Amino acid sequence: MKITAILFLLVSGCVSFAGHLGYIFPAGGRAGETVEVLIGGQGNWGCNDIYTGTDKIRSVHYDRIVNVPFLYTSQREYYRKYLREKHFNRPIPPKPEKQDDWRKNKMLDEIDNLSPVQMNLLLRALYTRPNPLQISPSIGQKTIIKIAIAPDTKPGVYYLRLMGRGVITNPVPFMVGTAPEIQEQGYRPPYIKKEIPEFTLPASVNGQIRPGETDEYKVRLKAGTRCYFKLYGRFFKPYVGDGVPGFFQPILELRDEKGKQVAIAERTGVEIDPLLTCTAPADGVYTLLVRDSLYRGREDFVYRIDCGTGTAPQDTVACALPELPRKVYLPGMSVTEPVLITGVLASGQKVDIRFSGKKGEVKVFETFARRIGSTLDTVLRLYAPDGKLLAENDDTTPEVLAGNAMHFADSHLMVTLPVEGDYRLEMADRADEAGKFFLRIDRPRPDFQLLVTPSGLESIRGNSVSATLFIIKKEGFNAPIQLALSGSKLAKLTGNTLVPPGVTQMPLSIYEPGNRKGFAPEILRLSGTAKTSDGNLVRYATAADPAMQAFAYTHYITAPEFLHTSLWRVPGSVYPGALPKEVKIPCGKTKVLTFRAYSLPANAEFSAPKMPDAPAWLKADTPEIVSKDTKKRITTLKITIHIAADAPADADIVQALQLPFQYVTVSKDKQSRTRKSALPLPAMRIKTERINK
Repeated sequence: MKITAILFLLVSGCVSFAGHLGYIFPAGGRAGETVEVLIGGQGNWGCNDIYTGTDKIRSVHYDRIVNVPFLYTSQREYYRKYLREKHFNRPIPPKPEKQDDWRKNKMLDEIDNLSPVQMNLLLRALYTRPNPLQISPSIGQKTIIKIAIAPDTKPGVYYLRLMGRGVITNPVPFMVGTAPEIQEQGYRPPYIKKEIPEFTLPASVNGQIRPGETDEYKVRLKAGTRCYFKLYGRFFKPYVGDGVPGFFQPILELRDEKGKQVAIAERTGVEIDPLLTCTAPADGVYTLLVRDSLYRGREDFVYRIDCGTGTAPQDTVACALPELPRKVYLPGMSVTEPVLITGVLASGQKVDIRFSGKKGEVKVFETFARRIGSTLDTVLRLYAPDGKLLAENDDTTPEVLAGNAMHFADSHLMVTLPVEGDYRLEMADRADEAGKFFLRIDRPRPDFQLLVTPSGLESIRGNSVSATLFIIKKEGFNAPIQLALSGSKLAKLTGNTLVPPGVTQMPLSIYEPGNRKGFAPEILRLSGTAKTSDGNLVRYATAADPAMQAFAYTHYITAPEFLHTSLWRVPGSVYPGALPKEVKIPCGKTKVLTFRAYSLPANAEFSAPKMPDAPAWLKADTPEIVSKDTKKRITTLKITIHIAADAPADADIVQALQLPFQYVTVSKDKQSRTRKSALPLPAMRIKTERINK
C-alpha cells in the first residue's frame, strides 16, 4: 500500500500521526564505531531514517519494518534443522516436497546473509512460541538500523527518534561512550553452547532482561582495585503502562570465583537504577549479575552499565534555586525574609528557625532537597506565637506529573499570618534520613511553567494541528498569558493565542501552509509572556510525551526539543482567520459560526463534531453546508454551538473542534471506496455570560 493511501485510512486528518518508539537495543554505542540496533515500537510505517539533533550520529542502513516469521510445524522443523546443520558445517537437508502450509518470508529467503540482529530474531521465532501475556503491542513492531557514530562525537546522552515523510516519533535516550562495548549473548538454540561475555575495565555493557532471566558477565579484577558499575535501566523507559510496578527495577550483584557475594546494589539513593561500588578483595574473574527485583522481564527492559575504576561519575541534577540572600543554618537561628537557608540535616535532627511576622502578611516556605538529589523527605510545620500548630505540609504533588519523579517529597507552604508576633518554623525528615537541603522563606512570587505535548508534532499542509498545552501555576499566579511561536519560517500559531487566567490546560493550534519543501523537522520554541507585580515574566514551554505507569497514572516524559514536521495535503482545509479567535455566548443560548473550507470533496458528508475535553455544558451540531463554489472549490459551512442554561456564568475556556467527514472515491477500474478524514478548526476562546433579566 502506498504511503499516500495510508493517510486516508487514519482516523482523522487533523490529529498527530506520530508513531511510537518503545526501546532501542543496544541502548548506546562507542564513538567511532557503527552499531546495529533493534528498535521496538508501534505505528512507524512511514519512518525511514533517524533524528538525533546532530549529524555526528546518523543512519547508514535502515531496515524499515522487520517481518519476523511465525511458522507452522513442518516449516519450523526444516529451518531449525537447516541452521543446525549449517552451524556444524554439515550437508544442508533438502526441502520436503509438501510445502502447502509454508509461509513466504524475506528473512527466510535471505537466511544465509542475515545480520547478527536478524539472525537473533529468527532463532527466537523458530525456537520459542510467543506468550500472549508477555506481548505488548506498543513494542511489537521491529525495525533494524545501523547507526554510525563519528569518532569526534562527544560522550554523553543523545535522544533518538524515528522519522520519515512527515512522521516523527517520541525520543528515546541513546548513550555514546568511549569504552569498549560488551553485549550479552543473543538467543541460544539448544545446539549452541552458552557463552558468558568477559571483559576488563573500563567497558560499557548492554543487555535486555527477559522473563525470569538473570544476565551474567565475567570481569577480571586485581586485588585492591576500586571499581564501579553504574546501571541505566529505568533511565531509558521511565514508565511501563502494563506492568506493576510500572517500571524496570534492576538489581546488580558482584560475586567472586567461589560464588560468594562481594557487593549488591538495588538503587542509587532515591534513584531506581543502581550504582554498585566495591574494592576487589583478590585477583580473579568475578561474575556480574543483572536481574529485575521481581524476576520480571520483557523486551523493553533494556539496560546499559558504565563500568570503570576509581570514583563513579556523578549524574548532574538540574534544579534552579531561587536567587535570594543565602545563610548557613544554625540551630535556633532567627531570620528575616527573603532568605535561602542551606545546611545538612543529620539523622533524627530537626531544623528550627524563628522569624517575626505581621497580621495579614503572606509567607512562603519551601524546601529543596529531593530536587537536588538529596534523600530527604521533608515535612514543614509552622507554629503560631502561642505555640499552636498553624500549618503543615509534607509532599507537594503537582497537577501535571512531568518528568521521571514519582515522589514529590519537597514541601511547600503558603500561609497568611493571623496575628503579629514571633513564629517558629520546623523542618524534619519523615524517615530520619540525613542529607543536604535548601529552605526558602519568602513572600509569594507568582510564576508559571508551560508544558506542551506531543514533543513531535505532525501537521497536514494547508491545515492546523492541535497540541495540548499545560499551564502549571505557582503561588497565586492567575494572569493571562500571551503565547508566541518561533523557530519556523512557515508554521505559526492560529486561532486563540491567549491563555485565559483560569485555564490550566488548553488546545493549541499550529498552522502549516502548503508551500513547504521537504519534510525535515524544525525545532519550535513556544513562549508565554505574562504581566505580574514583579514585572513581565517570559517562560518557554518544555516539550513532553505522555506515558502511563502501572495502568493508572499518566506522566509526561520531557523531551529535549519541540519538533514539528508536516505531511502531505489531504482533502479539506480551513485557513487562519476563517473563524473568530474569541466568541461570547450567553448561558442557554447558541452561536452560529459561518466559515469557508477549501478543497473539500464534492460528496463530503459531515458527522458530529469532536471536541476533546469539552465541558458537559458545551455542545455543537453537525456542520451544515450553506453553499458550494465548484469552480473555486470553496464550500461555505455553518456550525451551531450550544451553551447549556446551567453553564457557569463567566466561564472562559479554549476549545478546538474537529469536523469528521466521509466521502466516496471511484478508482480507474470503477471500484468505489468510502474514505474518512476530518476538518480541523483552530482553537477558539469561548466565554459564557449571564443574561440580566
